[in-house]
Amino acid sequence: GGQAPSPRGQAQGGGMARLLAEDGSEPKVGESNGFWLSEVDFVSSASKVAPTLCDLEKLGFPRDWPAVYTQSAALKALIGRRGRLPGKKVAVAGVPTPEEWAQVPQLSYCPLQSLANAERAAVAGQGLQVVRGWALFERLDRDPGEAFVAERYWWVALSNGRWVDVSPRPLAWPQLLLAESAGAGADSGEAAGSAGPRRRSRLTAAEAEFNKALLRLRFGDGGAVPSSPPAASAAAALASATTSAAQRAKATTLAATAPADAKATTPAATAPTVQAPTSAQVAAAVAPAGRSVPAPQRLDAGGIAGGGAMLAPPTTDAKAASPVKSAGGGVAAGGRKGLDYSKFDNIEDSDDERLVPRQEAVTLPMGMPREAVSREEYDKVWKMLLGTKELPFTPAPDLDQLWGYYKYGAMEQALLDQACEYLGKFPCRLEPADYKSKTYTLTKKLEVEGREDEARMWSVICMLRFPKDPDAYYNQGVLLNKMCDAAKFGGAPTMRLPSLDGSGKLVPVEQYCSLFSRSATSYYRRCLKVDPKQRPGYINLIGCLERNEPSGWYEDVQQIAASAVKNGIWYDRWQRPPHFVPTLEAKPWHDPDNFLMCRMLEANYDIIRGEYDAYIHRLENRKDWDDSDTTPGLGDVGGRAGALHDGGLTKSGRWREVPLFTNCTLQREHAEYFPETIRILQTHCRDSTGISLCGGGDVIFSVLTPGTRLRPHCGPSNSRLTCHMGIRVPRTKEQGCYLRVAGEERRGWEEGKCVVFDDSFEHEVFFDAGKSEDPYPGERVVLLANFWHPDFEFKNDPEWRQKSDEVMASVDVESLPQTAVMKVPELQVQDPERRRRRARERAQKGRGEGKSQ
Repeated sequence: GGQAPSPRGQAQGGGMARLLAEDGSEPKVGESNGFWLSEVDFVSSASKVAPTLCDLEKLGFPRDWPAVYTQSAALKALIGRRGRLPGKKVAVAGVPTPEEWAQVPQLSYCPLQSLANAERAAVAGQGLQVVRGWALFERLDRDPGEAFVAERYWWVALSNGRWVDVSPRPLAWPQLLLAESAGAGADSGEAAGSAGPRRRSRLTAAEAEFNKALLRLRFGDGGAVPSSPPAASAAAALASATTSAAQRAKATTLAATAPADAKATTPAATAPTVQAPTSAQVAAAVAPAGRSVPAPQRLDAGGIAGGGAMLAPPTTDAKAASPVKSAGGGVAAGGRKGLDYSKFDNIEDSDDERLVPRQEAVTLPMGMPREAVSREEYDKVWKMLLGTKELPFTPAPDLDQLWGYYKYGAMEQALLDQACEYLGKFPCRLEPADYKSKTYTLTKKLEVEGREDEARMWSVICMLRFPKDPDAYYNQGVLLNKMCDAAKFGGAPTMRLPSLDGSGKLVPVEQYCSLFSRSATSYYRRCLKVDPKQRPGYINLIGCLERNEPSGWYEDVQQIAASAVKNGIWYDRWQRPPHFVPTLEAKPWHDPDNFLMCRMLEANYDIIRGEYDAYIHRLENRKDWDDSDTTPGLGDVGGRAGALHDGGLTKSGRWREVPLFTNCTLQREHAEYFPETIRILQTHCRDSTGISLCGGGDVIFSVLTPGTRLRPHCGPSNSRLTCHMGIRVPRTKEQGCYLRVAGEERRGWEEGKCVVFDDSFEHEVFFDAGKSEDPYPGERVVLLANFWHPDFEFKNDPEWRQKSDEVMASVDVESLPQTAVMKVPELQVQDPERRRRRARERAQKGRGEGKSQ
């Protein structure tokens, strides 16, 4: 490493610290075996090459600790999870206390021999383990937080996990920052920059010169902190090792010092006569010549004053810098009573945090009367809440609307107070189950009243309070989805996009919907990350992707479906209904000849087609001025109540309907124009009219204009099948008019013929527009009739949902769920062979009933 610099200071009296082998003897070049430090055992954050002795001259405990841990990019780059020296745990080790010394073998420990000292202590002691890692120093000749040096360092852990450093240190280092290595190389003693493990070796001349120079740098102007209990005899022994009366006096004073352990988890009692150095004295001891080092800053947890909770920033006044006695009588690190360093135990968690800027003092208007709260204070609460890094991206609420409800509403005071309680770090005053239940009730009430932004804020508070509860994430996604759909089907070309600074702006409705749908998918993903067996989360995440089609959405849907199958939600990635009965036989296509209903529809095709043609002819020839003609026209799918979800399936073109049996009733306004069709349905298609009256399906004329595409989607339940009978089919499958179900071959329609498929499998519809020079082909029209699955045992039972699928019985996937019914029942993870056997038994029973229909 080059020539050693001139010594910084010699021991007064002409003596100088000597290099010793691990057994305390005089080492000999080429003969003495041991762990000898060299330049490769030091790593600098400021350079990729090993530091020289000049770089090691002015080192000390990191200034502004512990704030520097989160504020210094250089320190993170050194010991962070993805740093040059990946760390597992970090803590501050003080001088061993008497209690700790009692658990460590009373051996002779030598300076610069931490590797050997730790191994010897672990071998001779009971229940001690060697901890291998790094001692971290800040370069005090650089600006605070700019440069750090790591030295390979070993220490021991007591049986209770507490770290103890037995190696002597300079008096200027009463505390040492230690980082346990997360790498296998460090655990085996691998040296930085080398390919092999760190083993004992014979002392070389270069290592001897390097260690002697390092000793002069560290111990030339003082003594070492004692490696024995801080009692009078220990102080005297240390004083006898120094070379002057002045040094002996200084060593005796600091030898009795016993700062509290950095983790402050199990403080040990210290000698009652101990006089601990102040923070300013420690800072002065480590300060290099010509530079001032500020005392550690006060970390104030804040309090409550004037009805508001005050979050106080760090301060640098002299009073705050004074030491505070810990429970054990020592000085709590950083000048704050009970400072808990356990937050630094897991570097994997803290390394991904952004650098933390210094915060200004913020007054939280908790418990204040409404007239005393200003708009600025109110807005700042939501800015702080939504700025929490634990949340996925969340669109800003309409602060103008929230402020209006707060000033003139009833329960909005509770919403603000709960937000302030979380920001002020106050504990939850209710049991978790009670808190979540009340929060859900308020959220549901606001959602029903159309006050989604307030409902979203309740969900945000709940998920911050209980980050491992999936329901709040799911509810947030549902609310964002509803706001997206309301904008999409509202008909307005632009929407106002709120912002936390209160400005807001008008944006195209497409941009608004894209923002809210992407946020909704993020919350659904977080819900499934917390609980991979949350079926509503899978349903709405897949539905949101299908309706909005972001980049790569289809591949994403298939991966999510495969994950759902893996977690026992469904059995087939193609079959993903919200309401799922696992005992039913599942296949994409069914033979229409097996169903009496289909045979009777085909037999009466001419009658049904005639009534439809007459209805269309009446509409086409209706006079605008003739008020007596009240013939109802075709409606867009999704326009009637209960069909909003279906309206989101239209990718292009236009999808319209003539409803006959929908919304649990006969649509008499249209039915009067189709008397024979209604008679045929009621006489021969009871499974179809029955499911319609029970709210499980529809009977409609489904009308597509050329150029229409319906997005891939799954039906709401596998308890039903779907029949399409072609009424008007202007093009063939080869001409671009077809239906795809699951991964099966595409199929077209024929006029007067039925096709039957299980719409709980993924399916999509295409009706290509054709070439511009082609004549207009007309509309594709089919009679769409849902009917009960032949194996389903609760046909025409008003409680068919509750009896066949308890999980989704009371959950509307387009609304908020009840938190008590969010888990997968035992039925869904039963033996697949048992499921198939029951399906075969029910199929035989169902076919027998079908033939007698």
